[in-house]
Amino acid sequence: MKRKVDGSAVAACPICEAGDSRGHHLYLKDDGSKLLVYCQKCNAHFTDLLPKFEELGARHDEPEPTERTVIEETSYEYRSPTGETEYYKLRRKFSDGSKTFVFAYRDENDKVIKRKPDGCDNLYNLDKMQVADVDTVLYIVEGEKCADAMTRHGFLATTANTGAQKQVKLSETDKTMLQKFKNIILIPDNDEKGADYAGAWPVNVQVLPMTSIWPKCPKKGDIADFFQYGGTADEIRQYKPLEPEKLDAYSIISRQTLEQLYSIRDPYDREQMYNTLQLRAKELRASQEFKHCWKAFLQKKAADGILSENSTNFPPGVGVSFKSGEWTANATGIFKSVTDANGKTRRDTASPIPILPVAVYRNYEDNTEKVKLAFYKDEIWNHITVPRSIIASTPKIVNLADYGIPVNSNNAKYLVQYIADIMALNPEKLIPIKSSGHMGWVEKKFLPYDTEYALDCETQFRSIVSAIRSEGDLDSWILYMDRLRENTAFRLTLDAAFSSPLVEIVGALPYVYHLFGGTGSGKTVALMCAASIYGNPSIGALVRTLNSTVNAMITTAYVLHNIPFYGDELQTIKNREGNYDRLLMQVTEGVNRGRMTSGTEVQKRMDWRNVFMFTGEEPATNPGSGGGVYNRVIEAECTEPVVKNGGDVVDFIRNNYGAAGRKYIENLPGAAEIKKLHRQYTQQLLDRFDTTEKQAISMGLILTADAIANQIFWPNTFEISLDDIGTYLKRIKEVDAAERAYSKIIDCINENINRFDAPDENPGTVWGTIVNDYVLMNKSVLERELNKMGFNFNAVKRKWAANGYIALNSQGKISHQTSVNGERGSYIKILLNNSDVK
Repeated sequence: MKRKVDGSAVAACPICEAGDSRGHHLYLKDDGSKLLVYCQKCNAHFTDLLPKFEELGARHDEPEPTERTVIEETSYEYRSPTGETEYYKLRRKFSDGSKTFVFAYRDENDKVIKRKPDGCDNLYNLDKMQVADVDTVLYIVEGEKCADAMTRHGFLATTANTGAQKQVKLSETDKTMLQKFKNIILIPDNDEKGADYAGAWPVNVQVLPMTSIWPKCPKKGDIADFFQYGGTADEIRQYKPLEPEKLDAYSIISRQTLEQLYSIRDPYDREQMYNTLQLRAKELRASQEFKHCWKAFLQKKAADGILSENSTNFPPGVGVSFKSGEWTANATGIFKSVTDANGKTRRDTASPIPILPVAVYRNYEDNTEKVKLAFYKDEIWNHITVPRSIIASTPKIVNLADYGIPVNSNNAKYLVQYIADIMALNPEKLIPIKSSGHMGWVEKKFLPYDTEYALDCETQFRSIVSAIRSEGDLDSWILYMDRLRENTAFRLTLDAAFSSPLVEIVGALPYVYHLFGGTGSGKTVALMCAASIYGNPSIGALVRTLNSTVNAMITTAYVLHNIPFYGDELQTIKNREGNYDRLLMQVTEGVNRGRMTSGTEVQKRMDWRNVFMFTGEEPATNPGSGGGVYNRVIEAECTEPVVKNGGDVVDFIRNNYGAAGRKYIENLPGAAEIKKLHRQYTQQLLDRFDTTEKQAISMGLILTADAIANQIFWPNTFEISLDDIGTYLKRIKEVDAAERAYSKIIDCINENINRFDAPDENPGTVWGTIVNDYVLMNKSVLERELNKMGFNFNAVKRKWAANGYIALNSQGKISHQTSVNGERGSYIKILLNNSDVK
């Protein structure tokens, strides 16, 4: 250890082992209140070094704990010119605004060494620089985040691994690579360190100040911020360094020219450029104009410097203060003073009430951003979350008036400017938060129970999102439901709700659970009990009335995502054909259809993997429904009341709900176990009943959920018997449209048997004749009767022929051209007794 005059000391770092042969890099200083420790070689901090100190026998008295959590963590890979990984740089940002950087590499034994390797290269993106053409413009920026932002926008960019320093350490490889490029432009951050960085490079570089392309660039703003707040690649490419000889009388006093002059940080260089511009202005006979404009510009910059210290001073409750730049922002509203060209001062008001952005949400699916706004009205802070495009557009921001924000065509543009300034001046307080536009599973987390992701749909879907909450006592709910579950239909209704989060886990499609029966059967109360698992079961909260469009239902399903959709009284939305087939198919597809919204803009893709739980007075399927519809619906008929004393039950669940869902999700077994259990139940159902695979998959989900729910809530309950659920499964012949059509046409023939008698015995229309075990039926009549029942003959005729339900003619065709009772026509020969047929 070596002590310095100021009381500090340097020593060998126990992590990177930088000893005498390399120089002492561990910096230590006791300022009387705390010990400062930092390694300038590997960027290790006190918390990194503490374990090593303790190994050496050092004693450490724990300080008072402080709230300091990692809010952002990024790893950057430094590669050689040929693309091999040399080392990594890990950047952590903490909730208190502090940052740490740690270097690491793997040695020949694959051991992680927490420092940079000896003799390493120090430039980022060396491999990209290696393959670039010599005429490519190379941009030097501050930090890997900025370099990556430039790369994403089509530029070749690099940075030093130590960030902004007065002296940049480069390897011979680095220096050789820099000398390759003819044009190098450096874009420093908008701070004093940025000025040091501009002078640290051993090659000739042109400096592009941030304020030249972003006049309102906040202090410490960088090129990544520039892109984040709407900057474009063209603005960078179009930037030209000052060339006084090319300026005319108008451009020499332009804001761009004055900004470029002001951005020159070296006093000598700025003075030299100022005098050169004066000489050019004299040549253009605009010397006085140039002097006056430069003076006014400096005065404005000075005023901005004072105003940039402004901060919001709002009523308590918002929880944070923001830099407000030139805006005065307090309890009386938000405004700024502006002096016009005639020297008159006016006040531009952005809002008569306090308002500010308090959070930025970045959606994990499509990377779109929404902004949460807080506004103070009626003596309370209110919050709304809106797409970022709303607050960035003067015409669109007036839509905030719908939420009670006083914005109109007069103050709209100022409100847009104010919000943009707040976001530009306070990037460290508005770091984007990962968010989702739906609840349910998000990358193995279940919203809203998990808080790693924020919900960014609370404003648009406030009623459904706010319904997912808890009230009352979970233990009381468990005991109350245990008694009601003695009814099999009720138990299956709860199980269907419990199965909804499992649909995505096992990779199944959504299905419909439909509880139907007459008035007074308790089906609505049972549905509300199932809704009480996840939230408020009241009608209009989690249980929805079905007087809405299919698109509205699908959008709600997307927001719920893996939480059941509860719909009461299905018969209220029967279509003009008198069935629900189209609705049932659309909701169980699990994804919305693509469509255009505004000429060329594609509507956002929405998907969902949940259970749709309906009640109704009649079955959801009908004899004419396709097999796909039958397959996707589990129907439970209430032949006796599912719930007794419904009023008492409703009173109970309105005061006790929502807690079971969280406990269920938090105690789910692993995905592998759930899939295994589901496969076992599905196979048991297929082996036991003559049902379809899709029916077995849906009922298998219900049985899987029943077993898991029993384990979590009712461990002493017997497993549900397969005999108890056989009546809820549709058999293959019920699902197969050809089978149902054949059965219905045989019934129709038997009901109208007189239509097949001879004309003298049948005064009505003759449909055909019966010969032995077959009926010859007029083809037109057959098609007409099938259509009445919701079937299409062309859709079932091949299956009928394959199963032997119709006989072919001598040419192997379905239609028989023959005479019946002297009338020649086209007939179909239908088997009347199919007991011996497949």
